[in-house]
Amino acid sequence: MVHFNRSVCVLVGVLITTMPAPADVPDDIGLTSLLERLGADDMPTGTGVRLAQVEAEESGNYAPNESNSQFIGKTIHYRSGASGASSHATNVCQWMCGSEWGPAPGVVDIDCWSLADWCLDGFLKANFNDSVPPAGTPSLIKNFNLSWIGSFGNTTNNQKVLRRADYVVHRDNVLMCHGVGNDGQEGIPLMTCMFNGLSVGKRNGEHLTADTTTSVEGGGRMRPEIVGPLGTSSAATGLVSGAVALLVETARNDDSLDSQAEDTEVIKAVLLAGATHIDHQEVWANGAVTDGAQRGTSVRPLDDTVGAGMLNVDRSHRILTAGRTWGGLYPASPAAAGLHGWDHAFCLNGNSRWWSFSLDGRVANATIVATWNRIVNGDFSGYGLGNVDLVLWRLDASGDYESLVGDAGLNAFEGGNVTSESEVDNVELLSVDGLAPGDYVLELRHLSSGVSSITAGLAWSFSDPEPVDDVPGDANGDGSVGVEDLLLVIAEWNCVAGCTADLTGDGLVNVSDLLAVIANWD
Repeated sequence: MVHFNRSVCVLVGVLITTMPAPADVPDDIGLTSLLERLGADDMPTGTGVRLAQVEAEESGNYAPNESNSQFIGKTIHYRSGASGASSHATNVCQWMCGSEWGPAPGVVDIDCWSLADWCLDGFLKANFNDSVPPAGTPSLIKNFNLSWIGSFGNTTNNQKVLRRADYVVHRDNVLMCHGVGNDGQEGIPLMTCMFNGLSVGKRNGEHLTADTTTSVEGGGRMRPEIVGPLGTSSAATGLVSGAVALLVETARNDDSLDSQAEDTEVIKAVLLAGATHIDHQEVWANGAVTDGAQRGTSVRPLDDTVGAGMLNVDRSHRILTAGRTWGGLYPASPAAAGLHGWDHAFCLNGNSRWWSFSLDGRVANATIVATWNRIVNGDFSGYGLGNVDLVLWRLDASGDYESLVGDAGLNAFEGGNVTSESEVDNVELLSVDGLAPGDYVLELRHLSSGVSSITAGLAWSFSDPEPVDDVPGDANGDGSVGVEDLLLVIAEWNCVAGCTADLTGDGLVNVSDLLAVIANWD
């Protein structure tokens, strides 16, 4: 048996159990919009989903106060033995599934562990040798809430806990939402350095924003990945855990959805793609190059402060319920996708998957996210991690692929990134602003890596296309006149019916249309 030195702390310096619920939280996270769109009868509340809560002990107690008025009708399952009420656990649980505050008031079963027991003996079993796997996740639990940070004193022990946690996520198809430290809580690796969890910060940005530490494997990955509109990372993490339950209920109960809709890689991608790109001191940005030959590229997929942005359950619900579009196997046959949707894409090493999007107007923003798990060996001796890139291409008038990187994309999009190529993160994100009308193809590319294949959760959300004012000579309707219009005129030369390139309206594509393009060339 391994003996750990224990040094843990919760993510909040002052307990906030008596803080009144901010009245605007349902509006901020899209909960009000979701209710208005669906109506009370069809509103998901997390019914049928179990949530798990792991807490650092507070005066020997680790569980929420089951007599709290927000927990009427709920059952607390004490997985680490008898416990009195922890004010921190109570507050976090209220934001997860409380009847007044939480996005998932329909959750009635909450399984609770103390931090030390969950890590060492009761669940992850890090206190045992590597031949002993973690315990199985109890049935119907879909998310573990980890509103704490901690360390067991050395790299070996911390890494053992992290590997076992990532192993459970992949083995049991569960998610673990974990908070990043508040300001002043630097240098503590648990559980911020997970690969397969979902890291949560605060809307106000007063949390740690440093990349994951190099003291454990996988250093240099961006944190947080998403934020909530609350004053502590603990509470914000609970809020995101409640959103997970809401989406999982939707996935389980909507018969039109593919069974993999509740896969945790999909749920994570859906949450990140649906997040609102809020500004914090500076405009939301993920490091996209703004000019020159590399315009539109990025190697840091998230905003340095708020990650993908703020939780928005309405946008994420729209993405999830739009349904799955299976990616095409070959660039010549991409799968036609709608404005919202997702996939759980299997991809061999050195291969790609493809989706096409046809836009009949200007799109103010398109956000596309891919996320995938690291695969920890069964004996915990190591792990494999795929290396994935996202690339958005444009199709020209002949159906050929055209890069959007550099000056080639100036007439196609106004800002953001059309490639996401992190070397270390297991999240990639495209955020494209002012995308012109036209036909586009998304490529998910699995580069050479230490694993033979990956499955990635992929999710996308395009804002509704807006009509573009007619521009003389603009044959393809993208709002500008250039090579694409010339090629379209040539491709439809002598066309006499249903001609896109009939710019003069005389029912024929000929020299007059060619001259219209030349006369209005940008």
